[in-house]
Amino acid sequence: MIAKGRKAGHGGNREALGAIALELRHRLDRQIRAITWFDLVHPTMDALREGPGDDIGHSGELETSAMLFLDPEAVRVERYALVEGITDDPAPASAEKGQRLMEAAASAVADALRDLAAAPGRGIVGIERAR
Repeated sequence: MIAKGRKAGHGGNREALGAIALELRHRLDRQIRAITWFDLVHPTMDALREGPGDDIGHSGELETSAMLFLDPEAVRVERYALVEGITDDPAPASAEKGQRLMEAAASAVADALRDLAAAPGRGIVGIERAR
């Protein structure tokens, strides 16, 4: 791992989060959805990616870019490595890519929250209807 115990996101929990969201939606009668920021920015990831891959691989180009923007001192550049089957190549990572990725993610999450607030059906505690 190239970041000292930190991650920009974690996709390995998607199914568990989806199951939890479904159960809470029914128990609490609220609009609850499980999303990850990286699920919302695939077009941006595709535009930024120089190396192979189609997601934000563990310690790969895009996750490392996000960390170079968010916390550059946590990134161990000397440990960059491609681990076949686990990650894509972190070498093309940059803080500039990370900034563009994080800006797209912030915008996408805000849009997702607005869409959720505007959705018909169950109420949303603490969020007024949008649009």
